[in-house]
Amino acid sequence: MILPIRGVKVEEDSLISRLKNVLHLTEYEARTYLTLIMHGSVTVGELSKLSGVPRAKCYETLRNLVRKGMVVMISSKPVKYAPLPAEEGIANRMDQLRKELERRLMEAEQILEEIREVSGQGSVREVQMMIIESHETILSNSVKDAVNAEREVLVALSNKPARIDWSKYIRDLADCMRRGVKFRFLVPSLSVFSSEFREILKRNMVEPPSWSSVEVKETRAVRVPFMVIDSNITYLYISDPDTDTLRTAVRIRDNRMAEQMRELFNRYWEMVD
Repeated sequence: MILPIRGVKVEEDSLISRLKNVLHLTEYEARTYLTLIMHGSVTVGELSKLSGVPRAKCYETLRNLVRKGMVVMISSKPVKYAPLPAEEGIANRMDQLRKELERRLMEAEQILEEIREVSGQGSVREVQMMIIESHETILSNSVKDAVNAEREVLVALSNKPARIDWSKYIRDLADCMRRGVKFRFLVPSLSVFSSEFREILKRNMVEPPSWSSVEVKETRAVRVPFMVIDSNITYLYISDPDTDTLRTAVRIRDNRMAEQMRELFNRYWEMVD
């Protein structure tokens, strides 16, 4: 990024990092917002040069910042964008995050209530439960459990699935499939999932497993994504639609819970022609 004052690179990088972490902004959003704060109203072309954000990405990034209440569009020729006063913009974003947290708390309470219902209608049982946070940690733990499966892994993705870099895990998953473990996926778009899966195998030079080990069906009925490993471990996921990442996962080691979720998966599966 081009700086208006010399010697502030470290401070600027720190501000970008804190904007990302505290306000839950992407890298491009944090760079764009800080550039606007430093330079005022600018055109998209000027913004791209000043921030280092590719011009093609500037449009979506600016739309997101407008939606998050931090930036406004100025009707001029050419169109310009300007930041709201920092106090107002940050207050708007914090208000959004506060409401989002309240929504997530309500959703978590609903999930816990559903867990109680499917795990024995309130009867007392010892269940191993773990709360996992942060996108990469959730994926790492999920894949570790999946590749240790003995028979079957069931994965149900919601309408807006979180962004997953399958290339990081494809070798372990392919080895698991070749070992005879069956994978079944419920996905919102069959064509997108299949093409991405095959492309990742090709790009990483991984020998494709037997396709008899993988079954995929398309459905948009899944609201809360989940995964069931054998009849032992269940993952329930809460994603962040703004960043396409996983925020929280509930990992439950309990045979009865896994069987109940397996039945739910099969009901979704049988609904698809």
